[in-house]
Amino acid sequence: MAVLIGENNAGKSNVLKALDLFFSDTKTLNENLFNDRERPIVIQIAFNKLSQAAKEQFSKYLLNDGETVIIKKEYYIVP
Repeated sequence: MAVLIGENNAGKSNVLKALDLFFSDTKTLNENLFNDRERPIVIQIAFNKLSQAAKEQFSKYLLNDGETVIIKKEYYIVP
């Protein structure tokens, strides 16, 4: 369970939308989500305390600490 606490208009819903997008298979987005049409939206998430199987599966992303994996996804405007 995770809890997001903050004042109104602090960005809690945006965090949830970013997580939903990150874990979906979507690669492109509608242009109304972009502030800058020339640059992609980038979401980067760090995972740690992974099982040994997960470390092996994502070994190419494993940082030097041997415990942390960072996955970065970029999203572009629908052509």
